[in-house]
Amino acid sequence: MTNLPRSNIATALGQPVGRAWEAYFDALERKANGEDIVLLSIGDPSFTTPTQVTDALVGALRNGRTHYGPPSGEMPLRKCIASMESRNTNHTISPENVSVTLRATGGLFSAISCIANPGENIIVPEPTYTSYVLTLGSANIDMVQVPQDGPEFSVDPDSLLAAVDNRTRAILINTPCNPTGHVVPAHVLEYLARECLKRDLWIISDEVYSLLYFDVPHMSLLRSTDCYDNIVVIDSLSKSHAMCGWRVGWTITPEHLAQDMSRHMCGINFGVSQFIQDAAEQALRSSDRDTLAMRREYRRRRDLIVERINGLDGLSCRAPEAGIFVMIHSDMHGDDLAQRLLNECAVSVFPGSAFGESCRDYVRLSLTPAKEDIERACDRIEHWWRSDAPIAVDSLPLEAARA
Repeated sequence: MTNLPRSNIATALGQPVGRAWEAYFDALERKANGEDIVLLSIGDPSFTTPTQVTDALVGALRNGRTHYGPPSGEMPLRKCIASMESRNTNHTISPENVSVTLRATGGLFSAISCIANPGENIIVPEPTYTSYVLTLGSANIDMVQVPQDGPEFSVDPDSLLAAVDNRTRAILINTPCNPTGHVVPAHVLEYLARECLKRDLWIISDEVYSLLYFDVPHMSLLRSTDCYDNIVVIDSLSKSHAMCGWRVGWTITPEHLAQDMSRHMCGINFGVSQFIQDAAEQALRSSDRDTLAMRREYRRRRDLIVERINGLDGLSCRAPEAGIFVMIHSDMHGDDLAQRLLNECAVSVFPGSAFGESCRDYVRLSLTPAKEDIERACDRIEHWWRSDAPIAVDSLPLEAARA
């Protein structure tokens, strides 16, 4: 073993990937080795990207759209996003406020790198999207999690503001929320934006599930306030248009922050590929019927899981307002339940502890696999839960798997 240097950041990033991720990585390896594992652990849609989007990508490639572009994104796409956001918010958004980023997470990383210094902190409500700790940690920025104790983990703005100290630079919210599906009400967003501005703090709103709502329409932070001086909004096409593998997102920020982010992105990835951006523009200009169809199907999958799980004594879940996940509560530690579901009925779920200590008695199920796979997983979970015995997956009746 050599004594070559290793940064503190690299060491710290190894910590979150503990027991919470072990079951998932184990499931991937076992599935690759031929086991019949049903993966309900991550949010990768079963839907294919709409045809008109892939056609646009092929056309862009044939037209030679394979060169460097501006770090902040191609102007036609930025204009398209600005126009869309202006219509949705009844406010004027300029293309100069738009930065096209490599994933929504890439936008978050650039934004926080330009608004906070190493050792300063950003406050987030708990439950917290798992990647935030990695993204903030990569910038050597501390993440302060504030548990939310209200119904369905609803956001209490005063609890977030009470956590502010002299090292705080921003409050980061995720609405609709991964993992809970909670939609933060407009009056809470407006209150947070106003109070953050009084304290010279940024407010960052991650809105990647904005189009995947069921019961409560999503309200963007951009529409909840008239002052954009301290606002960062993050979005992407990954979930709304079944484009997870395309790796394209964007941010809406004040122009001066967009300029800072452009310089930052020069040193990170120098922009998103031209042909990807052309296809993204097509996705945004196309009819929303594909997104509406996905939303209807996610609702059916949500209702299926909620009905099946709530029919089992000792397990419970609420129907999420939005998003692509369902949180299941039990008296068992979520790490243990996730491991047993994998080992004893070949179903991979995500332990709730990954989202914070307040979720230790939960596991998260994804709505993104095909409905047949979700039914198969529910059959296995029900059989196992009622019998409390390991399932011989190969012997599970086909009619049960297809019920």
